Amino acid sequence: MAGVSIATVSRFLNGQLNRMSKKTADRIAKIIQETNYVSNASARQLVTKNSGIVAVVAADIDDYFSTEFFKGASSVLEQHHLNAVLFDSNSRLNREKQNLKFINQQTFDGMILQPLTDKSQFVKELVRRPIKTVILDRDLHDDSWDSVQTNNFQAAREASLYFYKNSFTKIIVISEPVTGISTRQERLKGIQTVYPNVQLIEIDNDRPFLKKNYEKVSNLLKKNQVKGEKTLFFFLKERLLLNFFSFFYKKVF
Repeated sequence: MAGVSIATVSRFLNGQLNRMSKKTADRIAKIIQETNYVSNASARQLVTKNSGIVAVVAADIDDYFSTEFFKGASSVLEQHHLNAVLFDSNSRLNREKQNLKFINQQTFDGMILQPLTDKSQFVKELVRRPIKTVILDRDLHDDSWDSVQTNNFQAAREASLYFYKNSFTKIIVISEPVTGISTRQERLKGIQTVYPNVQLIEIDNDRPFLKKNYEKVSNLLKKNQVKGEKTLFFFLKERLLLNFFSFFYKKVF
């Protein structure tokens, strides 16, 4: 209909406009609009072996960090004509396992993974087919994948030093389970360089806001209320911080 070869139409659909004249591109675009043509992504994948889609697996999309990293990753991928699909592990290892199994069965061009686990073998057993992978914000102690990490140890240490210099002599650290999560472990180590006698309260990540957890925090705070001393609450997860204040506003203040 446009009077051009199939190869030329294919180049147009793949954005290779530099390989044809503007007149030809305009003619193809007009025919596509008139016929309401929609390209078949599945058929194109069979030929190119590429989907143009990258799986982005967030540890917990409720967290501000996870939300921002997905927005950033999506923006960068878009610049390279790739689309991001979000998977939320919701702080549950079983959910992460389901996500990785599903990704393994699909034709994603790549994966950006913010894992809950610190075991690389766990990921390798679930994602068996070759897929370009970047590990985010976790140390899996494996050189098989590229990784992007923040210096959680130094950040937590500097924050602790700030409060220590401002006369906070005691500290209570509140976190979801620390074991197995490298970021939380590094933050805790950073805090302990300033406050060796950390009082740690780990909250079950399946039901983090149970009344008994807040009562535990409240009792510990009362125990630490020594005249002239200030107690610092250090939360390793912002969602816990927000819900903590909500609880104490209702129950204490």
